[in-house]
This record gives sequence, C-alpha cells and structure tokens, in this order.
Amino acid sequence: MLVRSYAAAIKRRYIQVNPPHLRVFMLFDLDYEGAGLAWEDNNLPMPAWAAINRENGGAHLAYALSAPVLTAEYGGRQKALRYLAALEAAYKAKLRGDVGFVSLITKNPEHPHWLTLRGVPDAIRGYDLEYLADFVDLDKFKPYIGRSNVEAVGLSRNCTVFNLVSRWAHKNVLAFKQQGY
Repeated sequence: MLVRSYAAAIKRRYIQVNPPHLRVFMLFDLDYEGAGLAWEDNNLPMPAWAAINRENGGAHLAYALSAPVLTAEYGGRQKALRYLAALEAAYKAKLRGDVGFVSLITKNPEHPHWLTLRGVPDAIRGYDLEYLADFVDLDKFKPYIGRSNVEAVGLSRNCTVFNLVSRWAHKNVLAFKQQGY
C-alpha cells in the first residue's frame, strides 16, 4: 500500500484511518443491505460514521476511540490490546461483520461514491472502551489459555495465527524436548 499525503488520500475511495502504531477507530465491514443502520438494529452505540455502498447497501462502520490503543509492535500494553481485541470480536459478531476484514483500509467517508451517515458529536469524539463494552457480552471473546474459539481473538489475522501456533507449541514443546530436539 502506498502512503500518501492527506490532500491526496482524501480524494481516494479507500483510506487507512488508523496509523500503524495506534488503533484510533474500530472498523467493521458489513456485507448486507441496510448495514448502515445495523448498529441501531443491534442496540449498539452510534458509530462516528457509516460509509454505505449505494448499490448494495453494504457499509463500513467506524467507532472512534476516545483513548487510542498503542499496538503491540510499538510497545502497546497486552492487557489493553486483549481487551480491544475482545471488544472488536464481540462487535463484529453482533453486527454480523465480515470475519476476513482486517481493518487496514476502509471506505473514505468524505468520498462522494459512498453515502455517509455521520454520528452525533459524542460518537465523533470517540467512546472509551468500557462504555463500548456495556453493549456486548465480552465473556465469549476474552482470550485465555485453553480457549476453544481462538479465531475470535486478536486484532488481525497475524494475531490469530500467533494465538493458534503458540497454543499448539505450548502443548507439544515437552514431547519435542524429550526426543532431543
């Protein structure tokens, strides 16, 4: 992906709204008609924006975070990252979001190709994680050792692969050591 200036990027249909070192927005790709109002249908808070495809009704929803979360590769705290990952997984499940969407790029809410619904000032300023958690059941999505649905944890596919492989490694390391490896 090519990094462009703000002036050039704002003219594009798709943009990267989260810098590499921070998670400022939780992004969701909803591939069904009426997705722009899915938050309302599911009793979730209003997003900062919903960029809606005029042809099929699918949408990208963006929830602004009042306190952005530092990502792991830049020294982010594991507890905050796990909490955010569980929160994103819970929202994705409740919104019936695309599980393959990695939240790297999103529909540009400023581009005329999309129909954009903007949130109220509180939604645009951002919500804290605890407030967002009040709307979902996080217990199903909190990562912990022995978890059976590891695909629900992690901020990206890389995190999910790491969780799967590390679980396998923890179970099998003694067998390999006993064989002299």
